[in-house]
Amino acid sequence: MLFSDRWHDLGAQRAWLRPQITAHRQFFRGDLSYVLADPYSNQFYRVSPAAWDFLGRLDGRSTVDDLWRARVAAEPATTPSQVEVVQLLAALSARGLLLSDRPLEAERLDDQHRETRARKFRSQAANFLFLRIPLWNPDRWLRAMRPLDRAIFSPVGAVVWLAVGLAGLIVAAGHARALLDQTQGVLAPGNLVALYATWAAVKLAHELGHAFACRHYGGEVPSLGLMLLVFTPVPYCDTTSAWRLRRRHQRVLVGAAGMIVELFIAALAVMVWAATGRDSAINQVAYNIVFLASVGTLLFNLNPLLRFDGYYILGDLLGVANLHQRSIYQLRHLLERYVFGLRKSQGPARTRRDAAIYVGFGLASGVYRVFVFAVIILFIADQFLGLGLILAAGALAAFFVSPVVKFTRYLLREPRLEPVRPRALWVSSATALILILFFAAVPWPRHFRAPAVVQMPGTLTLATSGDGYLREVLVASGQAVRVGEPLARLENPALDQSLRATGAQIQELDARLRAARGTEPALLEPLARTRAALEQRRADLDARRAALLVRAPADGLWSAPYLAQNTGAWLPRGAALGLLVSRHTPFVAAAVPQTDAASLFGAGLRAVEIRFPGRSGTDLAAPSWQIIAVERQRLRSPALGWQAGGALSVDRHDHTGETTVEPYFEVRLPLDPATAAPLLPALRHDQTAVVRFTLPPQPLAGQLWRAFRQLIQQRYRL
Repeated sequence: MLFSDRWHDLGAQRAWLRPQITAHRQFFRGDLSYVLADPYSNQFYRVSPAAWDFLGRLDGRSTVDDLWRARVAAEPATTPSQVEVVQLLAALSARGLLLSDRPLEAERLDDQHRETRARKFRSQAANFLFLRIPLWNPDRWLRAMRPLDRAIFSPVGAVVWLAVGLAGLIVAAGHARALLDQTQGVLAPGNLVALYATWAAVKLAHELGHAFACRHYGGEVPSLGLMLLVFTPVPYCDTTSAWRLRRRHQRVLVGAAGMIVELFIAALAVMVWAATGRDSAINQVAYNIVFLASVGTLLFNLNPLLRFDGYYILGDLLGVANLHQRSIYQLRHLLERYVFGLRKSQGPARTRRDAAIYVGFGLASGVYRVFVFAVIILFIADQFLGLGLILAAGALAAFFVSPVVKFTRYLLREPRLEPVRPRALWVSSATALILILFFAAVPWPRHFRAPAVVQMPGTLTLATSGDGYLREVLVASGQAVRVGEPLARLENPALDQSLRATGAQIQELDARLRAARGTEPALLEPLARTRAALEQRRADLDARRAALLVRAPADGLWSAPYLAQNTGAWLPRGAALGLLVSRHTPFVAAAVPQTDAASLFGAGLRAVEIRFPGRSGTDLAAPSWQIIAVERQRLRSPALGWQAGGALSVDRHDHTGETTVEPYFEVRLPLDPATAAPLLPALRHDQTAVVRFTLPPQPLAGQLWRAFRQLIQQRYRL
């Protein structure tokens, strides 16, 4: 659109850029652009070459309309339209970069200043978990530290960083298991104060890395202060002036400097951690640094979906400025052009690749932002429920209520929609009605899953009756055995030596008894009692040696798949050797947690299916099931608990791993010999399975509301 209905108000003005404004040339994806910078207010604005050519003609003597018409007469193809000029001058005026000859200039500047402050306040309110408080202008200090940043950003500095980083990576790889194991104590109550202090120090180094990089390449750092990250004070610095740097690699290095510093510190810390004792305070502090400066910075700062370092790095690498804003404009363009039918709508994307990038980033960042806020709110509510509820209300208003209000205002008042407003209202209303019906009226399939184990009735666990070395496995695993059949043989050299010593003692007593009959009759009775005790000892030792030959106590299937691997190993008394599986038909025992108990008893089960891991496509339909309507807290097998890789949380103080934190209900599912015949030979006692319970269909709104209520009840006992 060439002409604007607001031109009559703007065209007669005489305007000019503020004297302190400087322009910096930049290339994005091969296209030239100019960044206007105000060093006093730290404001920046990017314009196209055609827009900059027009702005450069604003001298305060000629009117905007005269300059625009002269530009149209000279170069009509590249001259911005009246609409574009109005938008450009309005944006520059709102940022305080433009002056004009109107008489109430001071009042308008005050209005602009108030509008700028209001806009900043609204931005802070929308990001109420990330408030910033400037405290100090470090620019003079950074100028004094120029020799240091020259050394850091030099080839020698790069070589030192690579050497230290490689050494730290080698140490971390060699101690990977110990590093993972120590994560369990990071959030221990005794470590929280040290963890926060470490975090603040690491983040200060992170922000100073940005500041040094920005100042090294000619930028300015006007403020260093505190950011209340989820009400937790952490350092921050303002490196907005990096926008004016011409070279892309310089802007990327400024954005990555904080992470580069953190990874360097993490490499040093992991070497200190590996060289110190695990119980020392230095070791714990070093581990805190490793954890925060490696995992934390890679998960958050490098993530481009959040507006941290990774977001700006991605924008520079793609050659796209204001990626978040362009994504919003592209989504709005798609809505206006292809849904509302506004053919004159134009989006920021010039190619299909750009459109895909904008749409993908816009959708992914929106979903991820909601996810991150939800996790943060749940974390805060776990500590302070009242504060969590307040934050949840604020997030609900920011992410749901406010967008609905803004979209409604956009439908009713946006001038661009005037030609298609009836269609926009009709399509929006119909879409809202369809979504309501989709979530609240359309029944959707509903089911839940529960962990389970296979149980063999009459199955016995065979264990050693005495100590000994496993010398031979007499029956291979998986073979059918008869009662009394030898299964494995153990040896105990100490037991054999005791037997020989006891036999020798008995022989010595027999000789003394023969001699005492003729010479010392009074010794016969004591010697006889001693010999009887030795005979009893030898009988006990013989029984213990006989027990080293493990025999089958009943008929069944011998299952000991890993026993042969322990040949030659010392097995203490009571060590499990394997299972003697009976020939009875097995059944599956499912453990249904409290969250699904209501569905189990009240919703009316439609069907129950059993799936065995590693056997996709072989689901078994349970012909019947029995619900044990008694709460239990003792698992049938440790395989169902967390300690053995199961799904149910167990008491960490129970070394058996069988006591659950919360009660559960058991459902027994007998296997049909006819349908389960192909699987029966491969099933093992305590083998894990997953049982799927199918319930009557229900609208998604009801399912989501029920899941939310369960979350609140389970986490906060409300």
